[in-house]
Amino acid sequence: MKNIISDLEPKGVMKYFEKLCAVPRGSGKTQAATQFCIDFATEHGLRYYTDKTGNVVIYKNASPGCEKAEPVIIQGHLDMVWEKAPGVDFNFETQGLNLAVDGDYINASGTTLGGDDGIAVAMALALLEDNSIKHPPIEAVFTVDEETGMFGANALDTSVLKGRKMLNIDSEEEGTLLVSCAGGERAEVVYEGETMRAQGELFSVTLYGLHGGHSGTEIDKGYLSANKLMGEILGTLFEKNNIRICSVKGGTMDNAITRECTAVITTRDTRDFIYNFEKLRSELKQKYSGVEPGITLIASSGTCGFSQLSFDAGATRSVINLLKELPQGVISMSKKIDGMVETSLNMGVLKTEQNKVTCVFSVRSSVDSKKEELVESVRRTAEAHGATVRTHSSYPAWEFVENSPLQKVMTDVYHRQYGSDLNVTAIHAGLECGIFCGKIKGLDCVSFGPDILEIHTPRERLSISSVQRVWKYLLAVLEELGGKPDPTSKIKRAKKTEKTPEEKKNFSLNNLRWSYLSDNARAFVLMVGFVLIIVWFLFLYLLITEKIEIPKTDRHYNNAVEYIEQGDYESALEELRHYDIDEMVKKKDAYDLYRICKSHEEYKNGDYEEALDEYYLGDKILRYQSPEVVNDIKEFGKKVKKEYQSSSNRKVSEQQSLAERNREWESSKKARESSEAAERSEREKTSQTTERYTAPLVIYDTTKKKKYYEETTTAKSSYDYDEYGVDEFGDAEDFYDWYYDDFYDFEEAEEYFNEYY
Repeated sequence: MKNIISDLEPKGVMKYFEKLCAVPRGSGKTQAATQFCIDFATEHGLRYYTDKTGNVVIYKNASPGCEKAEPVIIQGHLDMVWEKAPGVDFNFETQGLNLAVDGDYINASGTTLGGDDGIAVAMALALLEDNSIKHPPIEAVFTVDEETGMFGANALDTSVLKGRKMLNIDSEEEGTLLVSCAGGERAEVVYEGETMRAQGELFSVTLYGLHGGHSGTEIDKGYLSANKLMGEILGTLFEKNNIRICSVKGGTMDNAITRECTAVITTRDTRDFIYNFEKLRSELKQKYSGVEPGITLIASSGTCGFSQLSFDAGATRSVINLLKELPQGVISMSKKIDGMVETSLNMGVLKTEQNKVTCVFSVRSSVDSKKEELVESVRRTAEAHGATVRTHSSYPAWEFVENSPLQKVMTDVYHRQYGSDLNVTAIHAGLECGIFCGKIKGLDCVSFGPDILEIHTPRERLSISSVQRVWKYLLAVLEELGGKPDPTSKIKRAKKTEKTPEEKKNFSLNNLRWSYLSDNARAFVLMVGFVLIIVWFLFLYLLITEKIEIPKTDRHYNNAVEYIEQGDYESALEELRHYDIDEMVKKKDAYDLYRICKSHEEYKNGDYEEALDEYYLGDKILRYQSPEVVNDIKEFGKKVKKEYQSSSNRKVSEQQSLAERNREWESSKKARESSEAAERSEREKTSQTTERYTAPLVIYDTTKKKKYYEETTTAKSSYDYDEYGVDEFGDAEDFYDWYYDDFYDFEEAEEYFNEYY
């Protein structure tokens, strides 16, 4: 195994995270990860429990002095989402992840990293291995198949757990403590339609380049679903070219917003299909580039074999209508928590098997009744188009508990370590906490974790410095939960008694007491203490009078903080530019300050998109500043988002207006050309009937992609549609127009037309 991150701090955590990344552990395929945990427990002589589902519980006794403390559950899930970038050759089932370090971040080249929730497993194993850590009795719970329906947590027999406090390490934002989450359910919409032998030319239409993301934490970002958008694309092509669908496929996980989707279709009218497809591709780029700048639509042709089936016209229409009418994204916002999504759903998986199309939805809501209402809405829409709905993997919402002792410990320890308040909130995503709280009466539960960006995508990355801070935070929490050491577990100290002169001569560090010291020794200690105090005050004097200078980077950082507190972000940015990027990454708070200041600069320059990106990179600054600065930064973030959205809407509106003007111009042009052609035809009918001319007939072979030309000479009056393919003398010009418009070869069309007329 390559040693990429094992030497990074904290070494125990990084060592086990790298080992875990070498183990295939996709949802539904976690057998190797289960065995990995069992082997760890066996190697370290720890008691463990496992079940037929693949869940593992490893037990460790309390450290010395904490034996009387209550057990604490540390919980995370073994499975990860398998996603890779287009064109990446990688087999998740046989290969370990290709880890890489980029500045402060760990990523996996071309694939998801599995920090969700591999970092929880790594922290738990590092804790179980290290005997120097102070902690209460530990019950480390590793569940399986969380990403696909929390099957592991649902199947676990919780009677094997004695703890009534649980630390779930499945959050992706440092400084945030989750105490409530949405409930969820899987809904599968299945449509079975009539098929026929495919006819015409086969095309594969692929939509890709969308942002994607987590369907819980990022559903409110406005990212497009490739599965949903494919319904709009196929609907347009069906109206204009009467296509037939052979298959449609997109997404592998129902809790990931789909980044790409592919549909295989057939059409008999290849020329018009090419023309309409090119036009549709341009329109999509204009319409959605503000939201999805990487959006790409391509089509590739092939040959339709005799075994290839396609849905008939009625079934094709039904599949398209289902994709267009089934809901997607945010349904409603919370009325209790500002900015929090209440109810949503995501069409994460779309697949075709023979004559059956299946859409798999992840439905979420913090209100169970709203979740059921949304499932019923999906059912009504599906049944209206001849589809059926099956639901499964339902899990409850995790309700907020007031006056939680565990929450108080978490917030107190955080304030001591970070010097700021912990953000206690809820999340619109599914967590196993709700299931555990429903199965263990009186369970006090929280969820937290280090910074992990863009999970469930190949751009996923884990912050190294954040892991270091969260690990330190976890150890401090466990020490607090371990309580005060048991006095009976320590060696009792000898009572203070008067020593004989002989004992005083033979004293050692083990029996060192102030009262044991001789008068000369006491005088020496007092003199050393007095000298140290004098040196300290001298240092302070020189520092105040600037005879001693604070190190350069610290001075600039402190100045930047002062400027930010005054609202002068421009001056703060100048101070922070004295750092290089490596210094800022090592000094995480300086890096975050720099990004916030850059956001202000880009906003001032009118680049709202860049300002928003910088703000997202730097919004962890909220952990380091006073409440007043926190509020100012939050308000600024809202203003940037508002301006960015307004700017994006204006761009989309302008593009739509331009597209509308283009359509009107093309319509008027066609009408004018039609009128001119009619007038020209009328004039030619009155001319000499004996005039002879030569008309080129263009025959386009769509299979061989070659052009052939045939010259035919005859009298005007003898032109007949059935014999020559033209019905009037003026159709020679129509052939020119047809060649010009449909095949885009302007120069060649002009050349042939002028040669004969």
